[in-house]
Amino acid sequence: MRIIAFVLGKRWATPVYSYEMIKGLSKYCDIKVILEKEVDNISQWRQLPIERLEVTTYKNHDLLSGICSFLKIITFLKIRQFINHFNPDIIYYPVLHPWKIVLDCWIPSQIPEIMTIHDPILHEGENSFLFKFFHWAALRKPKFFVLLNNTQKNYFINKHKLIDDTVCVLPLGVFSSYKESIKKLDDLSEFKDIFQLQGKYFLFIGRLLKYKGLSTLLKASKILLKNNLLMPLVIAGAGRLSEEEQDLLSFISISGKVYFYNHYLDDSSIATLVKNAYMTILPYDSATQSGIIPLSFAFGTPALASNVAGLKEQVKNNETGYIFTAKDEENLAHKMLHVWNLESCFYQNMRKQCLVYANKNWGWDSIAKDFNSFLNDKINLKFNDKPKKGALEMKAISQFSIENYAFEKLTLKQKLIIFMRKLLGTQTILNAQLFRGIIEDSAWLKYKSFAPGGMALDNAALYTLYRIMNDTKPKNILEFGLGQSSIIIHQYAAFFNAKALTIEHDNDWINFFTSSINNVDLNIKQHELEIINFMGFETLAYKNINEIKNGQYDFICVDGPFGSKRYSRSQIIDMADSLSEQFCIFIDDSQRKGEKETLNELIKILKHKMQAELYCRNYIGEKNQHTLVCSKHLKFLTCLR
Repeated sequence: MRIIAFVLGKRWATPVYSYEMIKGLSKYCDIKVILEKEVDNISQWRQLPIERLEVTTYKNHDLLSGICSFLKIITFLKIRQFINHFNPDIIYYPVLHPWKIVLDCWIPSQIPEIMTIHDPILHEGENSFLFKFFHWAALRKPKFFVLLNNTQKNYFINKHKLIDDTVCVLPLGVFSSYKESIKKLDDLSEFKDIFQLQGKYFLFIGRLLKYKGLSTLLKASKILLKNNLLMPLVIAGAGRLSEEEQDLLSFISISGKVYFYNHYLDDSSIATLVKNAYMTILPYDSATQSGIIPLSFAFGTPALASNVAGLKEQVKNNETGYIFTAKDEENLAHKMLHVWNLESCFYQNMRKQCLVYANKNWGWDSIAKDFNSFLNDKINLKFNDKPKKGALEMKAISQFSIENYAFEKLTLKQKLIIFMRKLLGTQTILNAQLFRGIIEDSAWLKYKSFAPGGMALDNAALYTLYRIMNDTKPKNILEFGLGQSSIIIHQYAAFFNAKALTIEHDNDWINFFTSSINNVDLNIKQHELEIINFMGFETLAYKNINEIKNGQYDFICVDGPFGSKRYSRSQIIDMADSLSEQFCIFIDDSQRKGEKETLNELIKILKHKMQAELYCRNYIGEKNQHTLVCSKHLKFLTCLR
């Protein structure tokens, strides 16, 4: 299996996690890396025997610098050339990065993507409109996902309307760089104040972010101090304290038992502080998981963590640490006092349990092996049998997703146009608002849950489709390709007692879609795919299309089968004799060469057959272009916006 991995984050745990996972995967896969050259652990990457392309994303972590970096056309061309030369089977993002929404415009769309989602539920401070939009845009293209805990798996699947088998849960492992950089506490002069406290202090370590609940810890410490029970506490990490946290820290610092190191910590400092702690404290208000817990256990240091999401999966209560109620300072104070007074034999046994658990569950070799199994077994892509690039054979149809090699590649000009639209982001927002606004009070569209984008119609296409249904009231509808459009079409048909038929080739997709859309009655007919010769070119078509040519359709929606390089979706031409006097034809992906050829031939035949005026309009969406071909009486459909 050939994998291209993007590692574009510079600091903190981002490049470390990516390094560990990719190093492990390299034992099972042929993998290459596109790497930020200013990454903190660059020396590790350069020692790894993996081919890489080093790039520079942006210098400063501000909005302007980030947006300007999107204009590095030469860099994106190099990336695309690197990818095309390798011809990977899959693109892997170990960590989400702002560049992804731009990279989606440059990477060939037929290559499937897999992404690790570190935070299925965004933390406080990361839920602004801009951040939410970026998160949504970045998650549109990947077909497969890795999560770090089971607690949030069902939420993530339901929110993004995914199939269970497309999501893999892999725990966060122990970062080897920390273990390798361990030093004696006495050797780190900056921590001279706590030399005498080896093994006798609680430790809060990491960036001082709001969701990490430092205020809860400080309030708990204040309770203990008032009762003359406060034990030594070390707080270490970069970031700013809130006014409330500053006041609390000032109050408990009077005791002389609080040590505050407010700066960036290197691997050696982190590892040394964790190893010498009595127990690490994670008072998080919310969390997916934490790398501090595996690191603690790897050194035999138990953890005291709040009962949020993945933390309660990582810590086994009363075995490798303790769990307390999130945002409850009194409960935390009680737990701190309890664990501080544990019997020595019980505490030492807990330390041993931590070591055993870390070695058994959080080794990167086993995590990478499970990941590789997921790629091979769950995704079920038989890469070894993949046909040569450009091939179009029946054998390939039966074994692979046809999209992998039959889609028409976008031209550079088209890539740049899409890139600019995504860079500005305004068109996507406006189209989404337009579509949501028009369906909000719809009497007949009861089920309003849609997942536009990716392989599905975008918001602009869904808006056009709804207007056709609502404004023209078709009586006999034919749809090629089951998807988001089917939700609109079949609800309309049920409400207005119209006829609607959807043709789809993939039985697995039919079963999944019908089971996930419980509130809509769908009339679907399966027709297998075949390769036919049309106008001297090979193209994909549905078998036995003559079975449905006896109706007089006043609306036909064409979004299937998968695109072909020449005369794509040509079955619509065969349906020219099955149109009513007043009709509308909707064709998606009409910016592609194959669809353009089909449209030109269709219009030529319809003009000859009907001897009447035809009206056509291309509508540009945030993802693709779609085209309407209408009879004269329905020409208003070419002026929808």
